[in-house]
Amino acid sequence: KKIADRDGQKIIPREHERKLTPEDVEAIKVKLSQGILRKHILTEYSITNDTLIKYVGTNEDYRVIPEELKEHAVRLRVQGKTLQQTADILGVTVATVKRAWSKKKDSPEIKEKRVKYDNRNVLSKRDRDQAVNAVLRDGHTRKQIYTQYGINALTLRRYIRDALKREADALREDDKETDKKYKP
Repeated sequence: KKIADRDGQKIIPREHERKLTPEDVEAIKVKLSQGILRKHILTEYSITNDTLIKYVGTNEDYRVIPEELKEHAVRLRVQGKTLQQTADILGVTVATVKRAWSKKKDSPEIKEKRVKYDNRNVLSKRDRDQAVNAVLRDGHTRKQIYTQYGINALTLRRYIRDALKREADALREDDKETDKKYKP
């Protein structure tokens, strides 16, 4: 502003984005489909290119996502649905759900309501040992066992790894005790 005053130039104030009515938006879409250039539409309606993109988009199949749909996507995510499940339910793309979720996920009320998505069912020690023994000793497949117990494949793998580690540690302890007995 000071430089413009010094040079004697007039500053043109920035125009506020003009809101378009639904009738204007439909008329613009018709004109675009007829082949009228975007720059002519911009001057006719006295709007900026950003405003035109906001209402019509950069291509013909662009549609504005209503706020209700975004709120519904957030509600589904809070209930524990994945991005893909939410997109399938609402009939939108995963990117749309991700955009709506990223804007709301850090708000305090959402953090309070959110159910952490976790498909691991914690098994009791007895069930855990039975599942591990069924895989290691009885010859059942891992898929049979994790579907039977309703746990994730990674959870079963962790249980098996822990059991094998415990066995190896127990064998090492036994070896140390026997070495102490037989050494003079």
